Amino acid sequence: MPFALIPFTYVSSYCFKSDSSAQTGTIFFHFFILGIMGAISGYMRITPGSENMGDFLMNVLKVVPSFLITSTIACDTNCDLVAFERSHSLISQGNQVEGDKWHVTNMPLDLILMGVHSIVFTVILICIERGVFSNCRSKRPLPTNNQVHDHQKEQD
Repeated sequence: MPFALIPFTYVSSYCFKSDSSAQTGTIFFHFFILGIMGAISGYMRITPGSENMGDFLMNVLKVVPSFLITSTIACDTNCDLVAFERSHSLISQGNQVEGDKWHVTNMPLDLILMGVHSIVFTVILICIERGVFSNCRSKRPLPTNNQVHDHQKEQD
């Protein structure tokens, strides 16, 4: 359900002054969240002594829809490994994790959050497009005085 990424990316494009900088910025942002932060939090979750920090980082980053895709893929591939490491390690300080990927705290929670993100960011996008948030950059070019006069002449 990566449909949450479409409105999120569109909403985040309003943070930039031009379309090209918005495209480049969002590509690098998604690369950073998907690749780098996903790898760091995944590594921390199985490293003895840093499990709690890895879990915290994983939960905090779930506010970003692109990270939910990383979290879902990571759980699909190694939820059982994380649960095994934590239950059989003598020096593990992390909380126990369910090894079943379909446990409600694993992949189903990520899918539910993606649905919530898609609704929230779609509502935000509609509000921006309708002008509710006046400080956001408008994607549509504003008509100039000449265009307004030309339009009025055409109507007459």
